[in-house]
Amino acid sequence: QLWTLTSDYTDRFLDFETTGHDVTSDYPIQIALILVDHNFQVLNSYSSYISVPNSVLSLKSNVSYMTGINMETITSQGQEIASIQPEISSFFGDNTIIVGQNINFDI
Repeated sequence: QLWTLTSDYTDRFLDFETTGHDVTSDYPIQIALILVDHNFQVLNSYSSYISVPNSVLSLKSNVSYMTGINMETITSQGQEIASIQPEISSFFGDNTIIVGQNINFDI
């Protein structure tokens, strides 16, 4: 079904990079959000590396290969998810459509 956005709606493109594909044992390492209007003009964007528990000593080689992210980046630039949650939450509100690839995994 084809649908049309009205000016009442905005889209949020959401993407997480993670330490793997298992939602029960892998961790997010980066989040990116882009807010666009109904004409797909970028209104705002946000990106942050996310720190991982100390028990995670390295990333799987395929994760680093696909994302370009390594443990040094996560260690030096990663932030606790609780500290960035307010910024992430500020992207969502009424009349929000969330768009992403493999979105069931990301949310």
